[in-house]
Amino acid sequence: MANLNLQNLYLSFEVVFPLMVYMMVGYLAARMKLWDEANAMVFNRVVFTIFLPILLFENIRAVDLELGVDYGLIIYAIISVLITIGILLFVVPKFEKENNRRGVMVQGIFRSNFIIFGMVMTKTILGPAEQGYSAFMMVILIPLYNVLAIISLELFRGSKIDWGRILRNLVTNPFIIVSVVGLAVLFGRIPLHPLIATTTGTMGRAATPMALAAMGGCFRFDGARRCMKQLVISVCGKLLIMPALWLTVAAVVFGFRGEAFVCLLTLYAAPVAVSSYSMAQQMGGDGVLASQIVVYTSVCSIFTIFWITFITKSLGMF
Repeated sequence: MANLNLQNLYLSFEVVFPLMVYMMVGYLAARMKLWDEANAMVFNRVVFTIFLPILLFENIRAVDLELGVDYGLIIYAIISVLITIGILLFVVPKFEKENNRRGVMVQGIFRSNFIIFGMVMTKTILGPAEQGYSAFMMVILIPLYNVLAIISLELFRGSKIDWGRILRNLVTNPFIIVSVVGLAVLFGRIPLHPLIATTTGTMGRAATPMALAAMGGCFRFDGARRCMKQLVISVCGKLLIMPALWLTVAAVVFGFRGEAFVCLLTLYAAPVAVSSYSMAQQMGGDGVLASQIVVYTSVCSIFTIFWITFITKSLGMF
């Protein structure tokens, strides 16, 4: 039993160690003046526009169609996100009076940085060959997150929802474009030339360290005091309440185990998406609060992911 607990502790440490190191490298680079926040933001845009979509393409392309797709898992994830945002749109205005903070808090609690953290966590826990569920989840959840985030911010801005702009954002989103191309290659069983496959594979492997380092380079901790109550609620909601609620329901009510459970673990335990900050700024939300939610959920998730992984592994969920 003691050996098993030590193995589980080590696995949990394996999951969070690369996340911690990549973000720390970016943060230290900023502190050493190797780049400033503006450079880190530009680098972050490059990673999100080019490298992470290629990583998503590689993971979609690598899915083994012979093993099938767990549509029950995908439906569960979609329904859980929709129920969460429905609850938040009702609850958050009860204790937050500022409209420009309401949408930011809603987005900060329900929106997951699944594409960065999920890839690292599933690869560590399950191995590089077992990421099919995560890839399919991303294809579905990326557009859903974008639409719901825009709606939540627009509702509290008091303006009419611009469905045309939402549609434009979706069709020009690099993740969605790459998802369509990846699915066409996958289901069409289209082979890639070895030179192209080698190049995209190398770029995909570089994406996660680059993205996490860029995130660390943007960390600023000096805005927390002016929004401490909202920040604490958002961090607790994102990192504690969401995983506790939906992972418990997934395991006890629906019996998800193994790769399916790990996929849900990475979905709910991950911090808020980095892009939530820029979206909040563009749509009249409280930019300081949005940035602090990104920073503190990212930092605190190192600890919460460790213990969630350890507890669920010890309970035999995967």
